[in-house]
Amino acid sequence: MVTMPDMSKSNGHEPVVHKPLTAKQQRFVEEYLVDSNAAQAAIRAGYSPACAKQQGAENLSKPYLMAAVQIGQKKLAQRCEHSADNALRAVAGMAYDVDLHEGYRLKALDMLLRIEGMYVEKHAVHHSGSIADGTGGLQATMDLVEAINASRDTESLPQSLSN
Repeated sequence: MVTMPDMSKSNGHEPVVHKPLTAKQQRFVEEYLVDSNAAQAAIRAGYSPACAKQQGAENLSKPYLMAAVQIGQKKLAQRCEHSADNALRAVAGMAYDVDLHEGYRLKALDMLLRIEGMYVEKHAVHHSGSIADGTGGLQATMDLVEAINASRDTESLPQSLSN
């Protein structure tokens, strides 16, 4: 069971109003801590399945309910001795364990590199218009790229690029 702290203090932005949780709200918090799925937590807490998604989102928008969720998450992390540092140490240990299968070591190393931001993620960009729809600079750039691709010798390039 999650006990509520003194919520009469300010959270840095606006005062958080102390409200005791109803039994259903308390159950929602407990169920949300299971899988972080607000809609399923609302159903398991006894809210109507027809409005569970809306009710779950509404519950998570209430500062006093979110405070209860955060307290529950901290207690759960302490009880499980789980933290980002522990997880990082475990993955690093796997990455450099020579007795571990190479595939597992590579996966652990891949995870470490992602955590450290060593990969640049590519995102597909889709443009529904033509390049001529925007400023003239984009069209000029595309014309220049076409000119470069059309001829690899410097004689046919514009004067500004042949230097």
